[in-house]
Amino acid sequence: MRFTIFFLAAAHTVTSAVVQRALPVEFGCTPCSPNDGPHYDAAAKATAEIDPALLAEGKASFDQTFEAGYHPALCDAHPVNCITGAAGVSWTGTPGLTAPLGRWRRKDGTDTIAWGYWQQTLQWTGAGGSGTTYNAHCTILTCVKGRMQATIGTESIKGDGKTDDTAENICGCFPKDLDADITFSLF
Repeated sequence: MRFTIFFLAAAHTVTSAVVQRALPVEFGCTPCSPNDGPHYDAAAKATAEIDPALLAEGKASFDQTFEAGYHPALCDAHPVNCITGAAGVSWTGTPGLTAPLGRWRRKDGTDTIAWGYWQQTLQWTGAGGSGTTYNAHCTILTCVKGRMQATIGTESIKGDGKTDDTAENICGCFPKDLDADITFSLF
């Protein structure tokens, strides 16, 4: 099976080519051992076992606005990845393999969306930059371009700052903590 990552950005700033790939291993990420099967099954089982009260809170979050700094309890659950777009950074709306578990829009313009681990590419854009994360295959492959930067748990990557067609995709594999939360922001 082949997947596609689209690196999107504001039309008047950074444009980019589509990057084709089959697995994060093609970006240098360490593959699952011995293979994907047991790891995918474990992620699906863990997602199914998330505390129902946390899932109910997540479900109710879609129609609300939260105070700046609000931290959803669901983001601390295993195996949840919460991805935050800082003010000025938006999710493209391209869905993952499963629907989001919750979404917390805050009064300060930040927006956090929760997904269970093992998703296809999830994409974020802002003026002059874009970011993509692919949370599956025993890693979190995250790429940024232009003025976008990403924090993945305690690690980070930063785009090259170019806001034209010469901007390069900067990617990293983050296998240490598959529950890691991710924040995309502009610099």
